[in-house]
Amino acid sequence: MDRLAALPVIEDLLSLVRVVINPGDQLGWLSLLRAPWCGLSSGDLLALAADKISASIWQAVQHFRGNSQLSQHAREMLGTFSTAMMFTMASRGKRSLRQNIEASWGLLRGINCCRSELELESVARFLNLLDEQEVAGGLSNFFDFQDTVYSSFVPSTDAQESLSGLHLLTMHKSKGLEYDHVLLPSLSRPPRHDDKTLLVWHQRLNTAQEPHLFMAGVTKTGSEESSLYQLIRYEHKHKQLLESTRLLYIAVTRAKKSATLFANVARDEDGGLKEPGSGTLLKRIWPQLEGHESVTVSALEDIYAVSKTDASGTPDDIQPTLITRFNQVLEFEPWEQRALELPAKSEETAASESRSGAQKSLQPALKNAASTSSTAEGYDHQSELPSILGTLVHRVFETYVSAPDRALFLRDLKSLEPHWRLAIRHLDLQHGAEEKAIAFIHASVQRTLETPSLAWIFDDQHLDSECELELSRFQSGQLRNFIIDRTFIDQNDVRWVIDYKTSTPSAGQTIDSFVAEQRENYRNQLDSHRSLFSYMESRPIRTGLLLTAIPALVEMEF
Repeated sequence: MDRLAALPVIEDLLSLVRVVINPGDQLGWLSLLRAPWCGLSSGDLLALAADKISASIWQAVQHFRGNSQLSQHAREMLGTFSTAMMFTMASRGKRSLRQNIEASWGLLRGINCCRSELELESVARFLNLLDEQEVAGGLSNFFDFQDTVYSSFVPSTDAQESLSGLHLLTMHKSKGLEYDHVLLPSLSRPPRHDDKTLLVWHQRLNTAQEPHLFMAGVTKTGSEESSLYQLIRYEHKHKQLLESTRLLYIAVTRAKKSATLFANVARDEDGGLKEPGSGTLLKRIWPQLEGHESVTVSALEDIYAVSKTDASGTPDDIQPTLITRFNQVLEFEPWEQRALELPAKSEETAASESRSGAQKSLQPALKNAASTSSTAEGYDHQSELPSILGTLVHRVFETYVSAPDRALFLRDLKSLEPHWRLAIRHLDLQHGAEEKAIAFIHASVQRTLETPSLAWIFDDQHLDSECELELSRFQSGQLRNFIIDRTFIDQNDVRWVIDYKTSTPSAGQTIDSFVAEQRENYRNQLDSHRSLFSYMESRPIRTGLLLTAIPALVEMEF
């Protein structure tokens, strides 16, 4: 059995405890800043430790924006890290040490550092040990607590019993067990993408019952896969599909009284249920479930309407944050809760107010956002901002293609705002300029995705459907890399190659003039993309520009 302290996540928690009980612990801060939730390099750690203005590393972290020696990565990470730790330090003495560490770990996204259920259980074990040795909101001796952790073992899942009668476990671990009721969620979730491995192998028996080993290596990018490589990958995929079906059978038959299966299924144009995606567990049992009297269908909007309404029936428009989830545990004072939520609410309000204006005139919004930013000396932010916003729009389109519920995705588009803000934070835009940039993304995405004539482009049911496809080929003696925004084969066996463009017409420019300009600007680019696929297949190829400012698909002719 492994020691508890052998897990990196426990070492990171020990560092967190060290700085909370003693903010002057320099070594503790260095360890905490090196942990995965911040991941600073040795150079950045040295820059913080050598800061002559600050008396401690914690002070250097709080004033990191004035440290010119820090890398761009450090500046991005320290923004979130310093906010979380300032909340943690402000909570010292007001709550128990266990509550403070647990909340801080959540704010730092510590759960993302756990790679297995065992590590999560080990974190719970650590917090219990901390609770047992806590004295007046601290520890009588940190090193005694550290020795206790070092002498403790990783919890054994086999020996644990659920006192509440509720067991949370994987289908694989349920083999041989029985429960009164079994709940199986997310059966419509697509399987994890099967990345190509460098080497695949498969062992089969010949007619003489002798084992024969087949091996094949991956081909270089842009080259056609060997028949053997395709065959072995197919064997592995089929084997995994059969194994998943077997595990589903095992999970369902663990129930003594009832088994409830949950899945998200979209409706077709006639109001019926669409078939689930291939590879999902739901697809394996769909013929038996479709139309069965035991199947209950609930509209997703009704479920969300219930989940977003509190006990008094008042709709809650504020998305839950890590702070609000910890509210019941930490027992925030009302003024503390308002202070924590105020920045998020003000940003959402400002974004909402600026969105309508941005939809009317997108080009001025981009220019103002860049020109009013507080740029560094000699650095042209105006040239970088449109590129970043275009990349963010591309990412939204890529996520939308694979979204199980398109309508829900558009309704919850605001939940992506924190990610967008993080992507443009290094530009140091003023608040008004930042809101215009966020509104530009909203307008570009909503205007495009809500246009009925463009919906077919984002249909993931197309054959060979791909988003942001990376391809390479040698051209003029050099290796060139290409990224195809969207490609698929339609029902007429025509390959479509589509490039997204977020450019906007200049002041006074007509739509026809704008379209002609975009055609001319990107003709060579799409011609290169077309030639890439012409080397790989012989079917007809059509190319086009998806202009989000109009929005429309402009087909190219060669």
